[in-house]
Amino acid sequence: MRSRNSKTSLLILVIFLMQILAPTISAGGPNQPKVIVQNNEHYSLMEEIGVIPNGELASGWFDSQLAAGLINLLYRQASVVAIENWIDWTNTDTLSGYF
Repeated sequence: MRSRNSKTSLLILVIFLMQILAPTISAGGPNQPKVIVQNNEHYSLMEEIGVIPNGELASGWFDSQLAAGLINLLYRQASVVAIENWIDWTNTDTLSGYF
């Protein structure tokens, strides 16, 4: 009888632990793209005046195939982060005109 009670207690304990650990095990973190900063002659000229690429996803420094769109800038194309990915990719919940 005592063996059965201990097995039942152990089973209940394992179920409770699985509920606690399941979200942390299944959450593999945000699926962020890799930052891509391709240097070219224009970037070296801009560095001379103190303008350096920040390499942030919010600034469009990632593969254009993963983007919601492209913005044509003077010296590069910036990739647009989709609104549904904004929080996961940029680690901020604020979206302003600055970005």
